[in-house]
Amino acid sequence: MSIKKDGVRIGELYGFADGPVIAALEFNERGCLVKFRQKITAREVREALDGDHNEIPDEMVFKDSFGTLWLASSRIVRTRFNVPERTERNIQVDRVVERCFSGSSFSSVFGMKTVVNGLYRWADVKSPIFFIDCFDADGQAVDVRAKNIPSIDLRGPMGGKLSTSIVPHQERWTGRVGLDYRIYFQTSSDSLQSWNDHAQVHGMMQDVMCLVYGKPCGVDIVQVSDDEGSSGRGNAAMVRRRWAEVYEPGFGRAVQHVDGLDPEKDSPLFVRSDMNSSLFSEFINSWQQSWSRPLRIATTTLFQSEATVEAKLIQVAVALESLGYTIKTNKGQELKSVPGFESLVNEVVNDFISKDEDDRKSRREFLGKIFRGPSHSDRGVNPSKWVKKFKEAYLGAKHADRNLSDPYDSHALSEQGMKLIRVWFGKRVGVDIRLMAGNLDFRVDGGLRKTPFHSPAD
Repeated sequence: MSIKKDGVRIGELYGFADGPVIAALEFNERGCLVKFRQKITAREVREALDGDHNEIPDEMVFKDSFGTLWLASSRIVRTRFNVPERTERNIQVDRVVERCFSGSSFSSVFGMKTVVNGLYRWADVKSPIFFIDCFDADGQAVDVRAKNIPSIDLRGPMGGKLSTSIVPHQERWTGRVGLDYRIYFQTSSDSLQSWNDHAQVHGMMQDVMCLVYGKPCGVDIVQVSDDEGSSGRGNAAMVRRRWAEVYEPGFGRAVQHVDGLDPEKDSPLFVRSDMNSSLFSEFINSWQQSWSRPLRIATTTLFQSEATVEAKLIQVAVALESLGYTIKTNKGQELKSVPGFESLVNEVVNDFISKDEDDRKSRREFLGKIFRGPSHSDRGVNPSKWVKKFKEAYLGAKHADRNLSDPYDSHALSEQGMKLIRVWFGKRVGVDIRLMAGNLDFRVDGGLRKTPFHSPAD
C-alpha cells in the first residue's frame, strides 16, 4: 500500500486535543502541513503568547477515507487567533508513517529499510533471473516472472543486511510497463528498539557510502515495521515482519546545494566483493563505539557547499586527529597525556602502512602518490613530510598569528587528507592496495596495477 500524497486530505486529527479535530493535511517537500481550528479562550491566548501553550504532542494520528497516518517530529509554523471564537494552527510534520495494520506507536520499531545512493553499485549483486512465457504465437498474452536473489547478511549491528525487491511500474503517459530492481539496507531487531537506534545504523551506512565514493550520498527511508505477523498454522507458523511505508524527506543528511553522487558516472573506490567480509563486519560492529566520531566529521565536509577551503581543511584536520586518537586508544595503550596533532595524524599514516606487513613499501609509495597528485611519473612525497606540511597549513588557518596558506594548497591538502581517510578505511576492511591505487588512477609496485572497477555497462 502506498501513501496518497497528491491533493489535500480532509480527516480527523487525534492527539492534539482531548478529542478528534477536523484537519486538512497536504504533503510538501519537508513532510506534510496539517491545518486545523480549535476553540480558544482569552486566557489560552495569553498563555500561548507567553509561550506556555505551544507544545505539540510527540506523536499524532490522522484518519481519513484513504487510511491512517502516524505523525511525529512536528512543530508549529503559524498560529492565528480569533478571540473569542477559534484559533487556526498550521503544523509542519517531518515524519509520516502509513499505519495500515498497527494500532500502536512507531516511536519504537522492529525494523527499518532505506535506499542509500550508490548502494546498488557497491553491493555488486547479480541481476535477477527473468522468465518470459508467451501463451500464443501472436504474443497477445505474456507471462513474466522474476526470481529475486536472497538477502545478503552483512553481520552488522541491528542485523544489518542488504535486502532486494522487484517492483513493477507503468509509465503514465507512454503505457510502458517495466520492473525496478531495488537494493535496500535493512535493520531488524528481535525486540522493539527506538526509531533513533535504527536510524543511527542507517546513518552509518550513509557514511560508509560517502567514504567509498568520496561524494555526498543521500539516503531515503522507505519502510519501518513495529508489528509481527505470522504465516502458517500451528507449530509451523513463522514470524514475518509487516512493513509500513514512510515519508520523511529530512531523514539522514540531505544532499542540498552540492553535487551529489551520480551512480552512472562516479565509481566506488571498491565494491563489496573486494572486501574481507569478516573485517567489514568487525568494523561496522565497532562503528558506534570507535569510528563514528572521526569518520562522520570527515564525511560531513562533503555536504558543505558554502564552506571555505580553510574551513574544510580545518574539518579534515580535526577528523584525522580524532581518527589517530581512536586508533591509538584502541591499541589499549594508556595515555598519560593527549599526543600532539602531528603525532596523531602520523598514527593514521602508520596504521595504513602497517610496518609488520610485507607490502609496507607499496603502501608508503601509494600514500606518496596521493600526497603528490595524480601524476604517474614522479616518485611522490614522503608521508612524514606531508604531515608536517598539513600541520603548518592547519595551524595557519586556525590561528590569527600564523601565515595563511595559499587557498589552492589548502584545497589540495584537504582533498589529500580525505583520500588518506578513505584508503585507510579500505585497508581496514581488507581491500587490496593495488585495486584502490588503480581506481584512484595511481600506479604502485613498479607499475603493477589491478584492473579498476568498471560497471557492467562499460
